[in-house]
Formats: sequence, C-alpha cells, structure tokens
Amino acid sequence: MPDGTAVAALLGAAGFTSVALERHTLPVIFEGGPDQLMSTFAVAAVATQVAALPPAGRDELARAVAAAAAPITEAGAVVSTMATHLVVATA
Repeated sequence: MPDGTAVAALLGAAGFTSVALERHTLPVIFEGGPDQLMSTFAVAAVATQVAALPPAGRDELARAVAAAAAPITEAGAVVSTMATHLVVATA
C-alpha cells in the first residue's frame, strides 16, 4: 500500500494501539541510466508482460522510459529516491 496513513488506519481499526507511522526515503541512482532502470523490470510485477513484448515493443518501452526519466537524469545517471513506510503498533 503506497499510503502509509491508510496502513496505520487499518491497524488502528483492527484494534492495535500506539500506532506510529514513519516514512523513510533513500536516494537511488541508476548509473547506467534509463537502460539500467529498465533492467529492474525483470524482477517487478510487470516482468512477464515486459518479457513477452516483441522487439519493437521493447524498443518503444525503452524510449518511453528514457523520456519519462529525462527530468531526473543527470550526466547519464537516473537519480531519484525510494520511499517506504514503517508502521509499528502494539497488539
């Protein structure tokens, strides 16, 4: 669930107490640029669909990834952040 507050609310609704939510972010740098970023699709939920693309489809996807990553590409590297939520509660 991308919304940490929703997870915290679910825990509260389930009867947990002292629900504490923390958001953590870390930098992520794909030094190989958009091609390296695209290689992560092999272990993502879309892996099967990407693998099934014909060569022309993979080329089109690569162009779309490069275009989408252009605003966060610096000196050939894609620079962004990853975030996660940590929810701790008492049963």
